[in-house]
Amino acid sequence: AVRSPRASRPCAPARAPGGGEAVAALRSGGGGVWAGGGDGTIRLVAQVLAGSCTALGLVPSGTGNLLARNLSIGLNDPAGATRIALSGKNRAVDVGRVFIAGCAQEQVFMVMAGVGFDAAVMAGAPHELKCRLGPLAYFVSGVRALRGPRAPIALAVDGRIAPPHQVRPVVVGRCGQLLAGRVWLP
Repeated sequence: AVRSPRASRPCAPARAPGGGEAVAALRSGGGGVWAGGGDGTIRLVAQVLAGSCTALGLVPSGTGNLLARNLSIGLNDPAGATRIALSGKNRAVDVGRVFIAGCAQEQVFMVMAGVGFDAAVMAGAPHELKCRLGPLAYFVSGVRALRGPRAPIALAVDGRIAPPHQVRPVVVGRCGQLLAGRVWLP
């Protein structure tokens, strides 16, 4: 989805769980926060906790659970995920940071960040569709998004600006194992 550079607003759905609860937990001074949900919820919690010394425990219960897959946290096993969260063996995990035109603040991502086709696929797979179809919702959304136009994009990486190009997707990832164990970004 393309956002207008004129508007300045938060770039998370108003109803999305995770961010507000993580702010409250961080203010309470606890040593850790558990997040139960999918990658979207985990991303919102990580957005709040990034840069703090507060540990994040994952209990995956979303559709894709790509971060949990990449961290070898078992899916459909909340007891196992809880044991991992309680083990006391913290691992430092890098987060990606992006600035998106029209967003009020920098955004954090844990798996991948994408624009163009990738963003259209995610936007086209709302919660209701994922509840009905599970991971197949991303495939359905992807087929619909194939008709989307190319978008002009200019990238700046480490201070170097690349010439503008017409593209369908741009994806930046920090880990790349997708559904069915497929590795897209080694």
